[in-house]
Order: sequence, then structure tokens, then C-alpha cells
Amino acid sequence: MRSTTQKSLASRVLRLVVLLASAILSSASLADRSPSSTAAQGTHVEGKGADGIAAAPASEDASLTEMLSVSVYKHRFCRCCGKWVDHLESRGLQVPVINSSNEELSVLKGEWRIPNGMQGCHTGVVQDKYVFEGHVPARLIRQFLSSPPPDSLGLMVPGMPEGSPGMYGGGGFKPYIVYLLMRNGDYRFYARIEEPESATGSVGED
Repeated sequence: MRSTTQKSLASRVLRLVVLLASAILSSASLADRSPSSTAAQGTHVEGKGADGIAAAPASEDASLTEMLSVSVYKHRFCRCCGKWVDHLESRGLQVPVINSSNEELSVLKGEWRIPNGMQGCHTGVVQDKYVFEGHVPARLIRQFLSSPPPDSLGLMVPGMPEGSPGMYGGGGFKPYIVYLLMRNGDYRFYARIEEPESATGSVGED
């Protein structure tokens, strides 16, 4: 009788040992799959690099002047607007064109706080950050974007000056003014253009 009891007790002890060993192995397997172990093995964890170190926030890509794209909003049948687009493209700018109605252009100019007396026939927008109203020379767009003045939104050439890009047809040249548009809707002098733009984008006769 005692022998039978001892055998039964030994069997129970053996089962407990087996269950305990199984539990230990299972815990070790789960630990191998933990996020910290995964990062240590070089697997990508969101917000971290391959080495598990927090990745630095992405800085802005190349400067605006290096990858410059000016979205131009204009009326479909505006010829001088098309010539201004040609001027920008000839200076290496990318120029997506958005043909718009007069009403749509009016709304757009209002959104960018362009004063009524300073408006041109088309509006150029760069990355929804800056605006270039009217026949602004490409070289001044690049100059502005390389170092935007504090609290400024862009540049403006009001009306359609005969000497401006897209308007100038050779012969006599008439100087014109480029204005700086401020974020509060005010504006100030930026540059006086005394000569026509050359084919290379500098100032001088074509």
C-alpha cells in the first residue's frame, strides 16, 4: 500500500516538474520577441532607426531655390501670362499652370491679401508659402526665396509694365518697380528694374 502511494506521489511530482519547465521555456520565447529585443536585432521600430536610436526629424529638403516650382494661376486666354510662364521656364523653374476664371483669380488674390491696386493678371504660388503677383522677374523670385525678409509673403509687380518679363517686346524700355508684400497686407519697395531681363536671367539686353 505504501509503495503504491509513493509511486503516485512521485508521478505527481514529475508532472509538476514538466509543467514548470514548459512554463519557463514559454516565457523565454516571449522575451525573445519583445520590442526591445527586436530593436536590438536591427528590425525597424517606428520612430527609431535600424540601430534602435531615435531618428532625427526630417529637415526640409533642398532649398526652395534648388527645387523651385511655381504654380501659376491665370486666365486661359491671357497671352502675356503665357509669356511670363515661358520666362520662368527658360530660367529653369518648373511651372504647373492652373487655368482659372476671373472670379477664381479674384478669390485667390484676396486669400493672399494682395491689395487691389497692386494686383497683376496672374498669380504664382510656391509651396503654399509665398506668392508672386504679376510679371515678377525669375531672378528676383530666386533672390527672394534664398532669403525671405521677415514677415513677408512675396513680391508684386502691379499691372502690366511694358518692360517686365512677358510684356517686353524689345526696343525702348520703361523701368518699373517690384514691391514686397507683407503678411499684414501692407507692402513696401523691393527693387527698381532699370533694364530688361537677358536670356540668361541677368539684367541686360536680350
